[in-house]
Amino acid sequence: MHLIRSDAEITQADLAKLAGVSIPTVRDCERSRGTIRSFMKITNALGCTVRVGVRDGPEITGTILAAHRKSLGVSQRNAAARTGLSQPTILALETRLAGRVESLVRLTQVLCISLHVQPKERPRRARTGTPHTVQLSSEAQHGAATGPPRLGQVKKRNQIASDTVNESFIACQVVHDLCEKSAPWRNMVIEGNNLDALQWLRMTMAERVKCIFIDPPYNTGNIGWVYNDRYGQDGDHDGQSTWLEFLHRRLILALGLLAEDGVILVAINDKQRARVELLLDEIIPGGRVGTFAWRTRNGSNADQTANLSQDHEHILVYAKPGFAFNGNERSLKGYSNPDDDPRGGWQPVSIRLGFSRRERPNLYYPLQDPETDIWYPCNPDSVWRFATRDRVEPSTRLQTQPVEDFIAQGRIKFPDRQVVRVFDTLEALFRAIDAGEVPASSGVPVLRRDLPDIEFWVGKKIGYGTPVRKLFPSELRKPTQPLSSWISRAAEVGSAVPDNQIVAGSNTEAARTVREIFGHRAFNYA
Repeated sequence: MHLIRSDAEITQADLAKLAGVSIPTVRDCERSRGTIRSFMKITNALGCTVRVGVRDGPEITGTILAAHRKSLGVSQRNAAARTGLSQPTILALETRLAGRVESLVRLTQVLCISLHVQPKERPRRARTGTPHTVQLSSEAQHGAATGPPRLGQVKKRNQIASDTVNESFIACQVVHDLCEKSAPWRNMVIEGNNLDALQWLRMTMAERVKCIFIDPPYNTGNIGWVYNDRYGQDGDHDGQSTWLEFLHRRLILALGLLAEDGVILVAINDKQRARVELLLDEIIPGGRVGTFAWRTRNGSNADQTANLSQDHEHILVYAKPGFAFNGNERSLKGYSNPDDDPRGGWQPVSIRLGFSRRERPNLYYPLQDPETDIWYPCNPDSVWRFATRDRVEPSTRLQTQPVEDFIAQGRIKFPDRQVVRVFDTLEALFRAIDAGEVPASSGVPVLRRDLPDIEFWVGKKIGYGTPVRKLFPSELRKPTQPLSSWISRAAEVGSAVPDNQIVAGSNTEAARTVREIFGHRAFNYA
């Protein structure tokens, strides 16, 4: 109804005045939430007729609705369970066709009956500032209204023949021979044009779907596949405009299905990623969550340009404001207790920050182990994470306790076995620096000639190891860790794969699972 009103360029206020209902009623009916009586008024004001009918059957009455339900072997209780309605609501619809539009739509979907809004044959008038009737084409019924070019390309709206809607379109027909057990069913497989399927789902699942995964055609130019993957037309820049229009129609409908905590994931290759991201940014402003990088192969001479093999694809993640990944339960397999700490197992974590001594001068200082009197130089390119009392002003408020407190609590672990050297003169220290025989980080010396405190290290016991902090499980802020954006192949699984990383199974593994479900082989490679 919203699409019909938009195509007619009628505002909700004008339509409410013409139909004799309130603006909230118009809004509710556009979401399939108003009463049937209001729905009839508004469709009549738009110049449309409403027909509810069984395939090749008459217009529906409460008696026909009940008879059709019984012919399918669906009880009122099962119909109520499947639709989420109460049995009294089912009874009211079957006796008086009384109730809300949403209730009627849900019930007709379960019984494989269509609710069809059909335009009256009236000529289109120029807009004069007041509501007017329109004659809808099949393209308008699917929201294919003309408009300005998007993404810098001209839309090829009339070149997608498969998107044309048959005026006798029936929502769905259940194939009982392919059904497992009897109704009601918890799951459903819809076979047909996906645009029709999305339209059908929108009537009963609007704003209720938690997750949508889409693996659209990549517009590779292939015509020998099970679906069309070639959208090129003369003068259409490799078919990108037609292809984007194809996606745009479906993504708009899919967005209407998402709940407030819903997410939509779109698989795409590297060539088309930028275009699809722009399209999703337009459809779901501010909804971008991120991207999964999915490694799909180990390298190939096929489909490579300039001797570069594209070995990964992308899964774009867009969501409503209430969505967040659950993350992964934190694993404790990296925790151990080599020093028999009475607090239990711990994990060593770095006490360095990614800032230089010039960026964080107060965090650049020599660190001492009070028990052994061994000193540890700070890396000038990666200073200590914790402040020292000697460098903190009395009025300064620290975000964490000073390093002296961590040491006193036994939460800083100094190396047990390491090289320790003492340089009695500055010349001896310089010779060691020039020879690369001083403590280093990733091969880069941390003691250098030009450091302002280089003379401090003369005569000190210098430790060549690196202190770490003990991290106990009780210190973790959350019981889960964020999900990684990298998707590995099953063959890569091993000690190097983080616990928070998704591991994708192989085609063979999936085909075997399908074979176990159906009892026979469904694909030729498993």
